Amino acid sequence: AKAAKEAAAKEAKASKVAAEQAKAKEAASAKAAKEKAAVKATEEKAKAKAAEEKAKEAAAKKASAEQAKAEQAKAEEAKASKAAKEKVAAKAAEEKAAAKTAADAAAKEAAAKNAAAIQAKNEEVAATSAKAAEEKAVAAAAKKVATEKAAAEQAEKAKASIQASQEAAAKKAEAAKASAEAAKKQAAEAAEVRRLQALETEKTKQAALQTEQKSAAEQKAEARAAKEAAFEAELKRGKEAAAAKAAEQKLAAEEADVAAEARAVAAKAAVKKSVEQSKLSKSKFASQEALDSMAAKAQNAEELMAKAAAAQSKLAEQQAAAKVAAPAAPKVAAPAPKPAPAPKPPPPPPVVKPVPAPAPAPAPAPVPPPPPAPAPVAPPPAPVVEAPAPAPPPPPAPAPVAPPPAPPAPAPVAAPKKADKGADKAAEKAAEKAAKAAAFEEKAAAAAKGAAAEKAAAEKAAT
Repeated sequence: AKAAKEAAAKEAKASKVAAEQAKAKEAASAKAAKEKAAVKATEEKAKAKAAEEKAKEAAAKKASAEQAKAEQAKAEEAKASKAAKEKVAAKAAEEKAAAKTAADAAAKEAAAKNAAAIQAKNEEVAATSAKAAEEKAVAAAAKKVATEKAAAEQAEKAKASIQASQEAAAKKAEAAKASAEAAKKQAAEAAEVRRLQALETEKTKQAALQTEQKSAAEQKAEARAAKEAAFEAELKRGKEAAAAKAAEQKLAAEEADVAAEARAVAAKAAVKKSVEQSKLSKSKFASQEALDSMAAKAQNAEELMAKAAAAQSKLAEQQAAAKVAAPAAPKVAAPAPKPAPAPKPPPPPPVVKPVPAPAPAPAPAPVPPPPPAPAPVAPPPAPVVEAPAPAPPPPPAPAPVAPPPAPPAPAPVAAPKKADKGADKAAEKAAEKAAKAAAFEEKAAAAAKGAAAEKAAAEKAAT
C-alpha cells in the first residue's frame, strides 16, 4: 500500500510537472505570436505611411508640373497674340501712311495742274485740269476708303484670331485644371485607401491581441474557419472567372457558327446553282432516268451539307456546354483539375458515288430523243414515190428501219455521267468547305480560350 501511495504521488508530481511545462510552452507560443503580430502590424503601418507619402508627393509633383505647363502655354498664347496684334497694327499704320502720302501727292499734283491752267489763262484747260484733279481726288479718296476698309477687315481678322487663341488657351487651362483636380482626387482616393488599410491593420492588431486571450483549440478553429472562408471566396472568384470565360467562348463559338452558316449557305447556293444548270441542260440528255438520278444526287448533296451545318452547330453547342460545365480550378486548395478535352469535329460527310443509270435499250432509244427520230420520218413525206408507184418504192421503205444510227444514242447516256461527276465534285467541295469550317471553328475556340487566359492573367496581376 505504501509503494502504491508513493507511485501515485510520483505520478501526480509527474503530471503536475507536465502540466506546468505545457502551460509554459503555451504561454511562450502565445507570446511569440503576439510579438510576431505586433511586428507585422508595425511593418504594414510603416509601408502604408510610406506609400501614402509617396502618392502625395507624386500627385503634388504632377499637379505642379501640369500647372506650370498650363501657365507656360497661357504665357506663350498671350505672347503670340500680342505679337500678332502689334504686327497687324504696324501693317495698318503703314498702309494708312501710304494712303495719306498718295492722297497728298495727288492733291499736290492737282494743285500744280490747276496753277498751270490759271497761269496759262486757258479756262478750258483749267476746267479740264480741274475736272481731272477732281476725278483723281475722288479716286484717291475711294482708294483711301478701300485701304481703310481693308485695314479694318484685317484688324477684325486679327481680333478674331486673338479671341480664338485666347479661347484655346482658356480651354487648355481648363483641361489642365481638370487634370490637376483628377490627380488631386486620385491622391485623395489613394490616401483614403491607405487610411482604410491602416484601419484594417489596426483591426488585425486588435484581433491578434484578442486571439491571445483565447485557447489553442479556439485559435485552431478560427484559423480553420478563416481558411475555409478564404477557400470559398477563392472558389467563388474562380467560378465567376469561369462563367465570364465561358460567356466569351460562347460568343466566339456563336460568331464561328455564324461564319460557318454563311459558308454553308454559299455552298448550298453553289449546289442549287449546279442543280439549276443541270435542269437547264435537261434537253441535252437522252434519258429521263439519268436526269432524275442527277436531281436526286444533287438533293442528296444538299441534304449532306445541311447535316454538316447542323453537326457543326451541335458541336459548337456541346463545346460551349462542356466549357460552361467545367469547374474552375481553385487557387488556394487542391491542384486545378485538367480541362476536359474538346470534342473532335465530326468527319466530313461521306461522298456518295453516283451509280450511272443503265443504258436504255436500243428500241426505246428513238422515243426519248426526238432529234434522231424526225430524221428517219422525214424520208416518208419526201418520197413522192406514191405517184410513180413502181417497184423501187420498197427500197426507201427500209429507211425508217435505219434507226441503226442508234449507236450515237449511248452518247447522251455518257452526259449524265459527266453531270454526275459534276455533282460529285460539288458534294466533295461542299464537304471540304464543311471540314474547313470546322477547323476554323476550332481555331476560333482556341483563340478565344487564349484571350480568356490572358485576360484572367491580367486580372490576377492587377489584383
